[in-house]
Amino acid sequence: MPHEYSAQNHDWDLTLHAAGELVRAGLAMDKKPRTGNLSMGFSFFTGGMVLAFAAIESFSASVAFAMQSEERFEGFDFQKYRGKRSFWDKMELLMSAAGIEIDKSQGLFRDIGQMQQWRNLVTHSSPYEIGPTEIPDAIKAPGRLHRKTMHLDYARMADPKNATKFYNTAVAYIDLLKETNRPRTPCVRQLQGARQRAFCVKAVPARAGRALWLCHRTALRFLLVRVTIPGWAVADTAPSTNNGFR
Repeated sequence: MPHEYSAQNHDWDLTLHAAGELVRAGLAMDKKPRTGNLSMGFSFFTGGMVLAFAAIESFSASVAFAMQSEERFEGFDFQKYRGKRSFWDKMELLMSAAGIEIDKSQGLFRDIGQMQQWRNLVTHSSPYEIGPTEIPDAIKAPGRLHRKTMHLDYARMADPKNATKFYNTAVAYIDLLKETNRPRTPCVRQLQGARQRAFCVKAVPARAGRALWLCHRTALRFLLVRVTIPGWAVADTAPSTNNGFR
């Protein structure tokens, strides 16, 4: 008996979950006494911040992938989206199709821009130098010299405040797309569950006049829970049995 098989796999949820776990671990480590200038949670914060931006890219790709099969987005060219190399070129195409205006001067998209700039500092890190300079003292003067190059140093931003901001920005972006498109867009609704895979096997009996569909769907969904931290907040992830399929 011949069968027809199809499947989709979206991993943005795992990326977001990993980011949340790393930020939470970093917050716990940050409470320990420092042995240098950096937080004891530095490594966790760095990993969580990188993955938070990666979750934005991954979720965007999942939405773009789903759009190609929706009549409402028949004008959206997924291959053109894939062919764009610039993050913002891809974002412009996606947001235009979703009916969302991008304003990089404020709010959510400004924060996403800051995330991208910081991510680039990490992934494309380049050494820099402060040449021989006469200074009036050895206490405050070196710090003033380094202020001119602070924007080149990703380590200065890997702290509790920025780590939680990055994670919450990723969550806010994902929520924006889901809320904006939920009433009319099944392709986005099906991405709401954090861990979703759909497997469909079409069994075609040799002498049957109709096809028999056998579908199996499995999902592990993570709910976003707001946890208050003194001075700021981090959205953490916790497992739920809700499968996200409606």
